[in-house]
Amino acid sequence: MASTRSEDTPPAATDGKGQLEEKAPVHDASTADHTVPAALQAKTKEDLAKVAQTLREDATEAMEEMRKRAARYRETPKEDTDDLTAQMEGLQVDSKMALYDKLFEAHPVAIGKAISKTERDETDQSGNSTLVYGEITFKTLALALHKVKTKYGLPGVGSSGPAGVLQEGSGGAFYDIGSGTGKPVFAAAILHPFHKAVGIEILEGLCATSWELLKAWDGGIRDRVGHGQEPTKVEFFLGDALDMNVCDWSDATVVFANSTCFDDTLMRRLASAATALKKGTIFITLTKRLPAAYFKVLEHDMFPMSWGSATVYISQKTTAPFGDPSAVEEDSSTSSQDGGGSVGGRKTTG
Repeated sequence: MASTRSEDTPPAATDGKGQLEEKAPVHDASTADHTVPAALQAKTKEDLAKVAQTLREDATEAMEEMRKRAARYRETPKEDTDDLTAQMEGLQVDSKMALYDKLFEAHPVAIGKAISKTERDETDQSGNSTLVYGEITFKTLALALHKVKTKYGLPGVGSSGPAGVLQEGSGGAFYDIGSGTGKPVFAAAILHPFHKAVGIEILEGLCATSWELLKAWDGGIRDRVGHGQEPTKVEFFLGDALDMNVCDWSDATVVFANSTCFDDTLMRRLASAATALKKGTIFITLTKRLPAAYFKVLEHDMFPMSWGSATVYISQKTTAPFGDPSAVEEDSSTSSQDGGGSVGGRKTTG
């Protein structure tokens, strides 16, 4: 009988007794079992557990530091908690908050904390508490801006001038000094039709994250805000926010700084830089007021943050630009442990 084996088919191997030898299976990528070995799965889970534990520890450490700092300057709220809660619930910003949450759904506060801590460790700045990360909540910033619109920024009130501040159709410019992953900047752009909202951040990892989020913002979320006019231009700059060559924020309508962990030196430098702001500019700080005679504190009250609660100071500039830098106060109430010299990389809205 003729053989059915083709000339190209090698003869089957035998064990010498006519029995076919068992051959090792040939790897076929199309039918291969891609199941991860149990040992590797266990190792991967172990590594992930370690990363998760590190994130939890970093977050706990940062939050504890923020709480300690906030506690040093805590003041008795002017409004009781129930009234404040009612105000926040009455803002009617749920649809706006939904856009904000969509943008940041993959960037919880723990991500910002981890990025900040990693870069501070790698650049030998782990002891610089002025860079400790924390976030203002969306509703807290919303309420602060709402109070400016409806109370302190009304035409003719205080130093707001005849046109007022944040009034209908006024636009304006929002700046975040130490913008972290960009949350307050995007929140401001969602909450009010600023013609621009700008963040300045000194830690490269945090600023890079804000640039990535900017792609998602420009990719569709911006056009869903619906202010009824040209969308807010959002920008982020990497560098020391107190260096006007990095970004000149002297045209600001509203400036925000999550200053809970700022030390005396940094607060005085911030106040000195703010001499360039125009009369009527609103400056929002956390835990510490801006130590400057040319800023009037309009309100200070306790608000919720990512780490607990902190006093929010809403202040307004009462003088024209380029006031006397000697007006910066030697304010002992803003005491701190470290002598920081630049702003950036701590806080944002969450």
